[in-house]
Amino acid sequence: MFGKMIRISTAAVFAVSAFVSTQLYSQCCAAKAPAPIYTEMDINSDGKVTVEEYRAYWVFIAKKVDTNGDGIISDDEIKASAKEKTIQRDANKDGLVTVQEEMKASIGDDTVVDAKKLSGKSQFHAGDINKDDVIVVAEYRAYIIQKFNEEDANKDGKLSEEERAAAWLKYQKERDTNKDGKVTIEEFVTFWVIPAK
Repeated sequence: MFGKMIRISTAAVFAVSAFVSTQLYSQCCAAKAPAPIYTEMDINSDGKVTVEEYRAYWVFIAKKVDTNGDGIISDDEIKASAKEKTIQRDANKDGLVTVQEEMKASIGDDTVVDAKKLSGKSQFHAGDINKDDVIVVAEYRAYIIQKFNEEDANKDGKLSEEERAAAWLKYQKERDTNKDGKVTIEEFVTFWVIPAK
């Protein structure tokens, strides 16, 4: 009984948190014209992305990826999202995304720097290089380059739709924390924001 109450309480806390995050994000950012991802995450425009802002962004994205609204993000929905992101970021329309195109979509400019090896127990913490609980543009730039390099399976400096989908499907397996073969919105957001235990 106590374990069931904890699961229900955890689910209730997540549901309230997801609702507040979605409201916060949609009031600030969803109605704006398309902007670089970092700008969308930095809700209060102070040049820093806090854990709360990062969470609000990923709750919004999870609900957007869950196109059928069933609370589960399927492999087909991940593949469709990978295809959409590849098309959106492919500025020269050659079917491939270069690191410069990825940077332009993520940061707003195409400056590429040497990426340091990043580590963390969540994607937020991996991007927070100096571990001050905020991600500034320079940290996000290094994070994007590292993720790009990880997803570029054939190391040709370009991401195809297939490479992006394969990498995102790999993340899908990591997100399925209870190993039931389904990724809930809660599991999706947890992967990005909350440190693994």
